[in-house]
Amino acid sequence: MKKRFHLRALITVALAFALSAAGALTPNAASASYNCTVEQSGDVTYQAEVTTCEEITYNFVSKQMLQYDYTPVEEQVHLISVAKGQKLTLSESQTVSRTVKVSASVSANDKLFGTIGFSMTGSYTGTTSKTYGTSTVYDGPDASSAYNSRNYYSGTVYDLYNVTVREVRNYTQTVDYYEYGTRTRSNTNTWQEYGGLITEQVQSPRIITYSKDSYYN
Repeated sequence: MKKRFHLRALITVALAFALSAAGALTPNAASASYNCTVEQSGDVTYQAEVTTCEEITYNFVSKQMLQYDYTPVEEQVHLISVAKGQKLTLSESQTVSRTVKVSASVSANDKLFGTIGFSMTGSYTGTTSKTYGTSTVYDGPDASSAYNSRNYYSGTVYDLYNVTVREVRNYTQTVDYYEYGTRTRSNTNTWQEYGGLITEQVQSPRIITYSKDSYYN
């Protein structure tokens, strides 16, 4: 019997696959959702179904510092106060976390934000952290100082960068062949198409520790 195929239906579906496992991500590309089209053709006896899925990711290309200390010290957190001539440690650990600052359009694009965030902090959340433990000793002012108290703070300074990434369209196409409703074989092909470069300005956090001496009556 001669096989005759004709276009029977075009179905567009949106499939969201969350790649939560760290092993599913690489340093150059953040996870993405898949947009798939399904084309069905054939007759009562023989059918073919072609599923083509597109996944958009972004590959890191380069980063360039534009300005060191782009902002003054922000987001200060008081750690401890130490009196003149004393030495103290924290009673419990404190962790300070800060996230890269990007444009609203980047924040709205999880895939793009993830790639940029990883390039700056090593994390797809774009977050860097510093933990202040209980073993660090904090000194008060020297005995000869005019001040009688020293306050320690954690603060954040943001450096300004240009970050360049490239859009990548990843395709997976599977053709399933059916005979009398039973799948007889499948073929799968994958390929990539590279888009243009995208450059975004990013403020990258740098967590610092500093102190201020004071005199209290």
